[in-house]
Amino acid sequence: MSIIQQPTLFDIQILQELEIEAKYQEIFSPLELTPLVALFQKENTVGAPVTIN
Repeated sequence: MSIIQQPTLFDIQILQELEIEAKYQEIFSPLELTPLVALFQKENTVGAPVTIN
């Protein structure tokens, strides 16, 4: 049986040394969250229509 090694996203020791804001940035920066956020966006039914050119 072979062992598969995957690279880590971040080093735990580095995270312990960072400030709290930098920790969150380091953890979430490699993730693409746009599709997830789009799932929870709702249509605005009040106000002028928004057009994107």
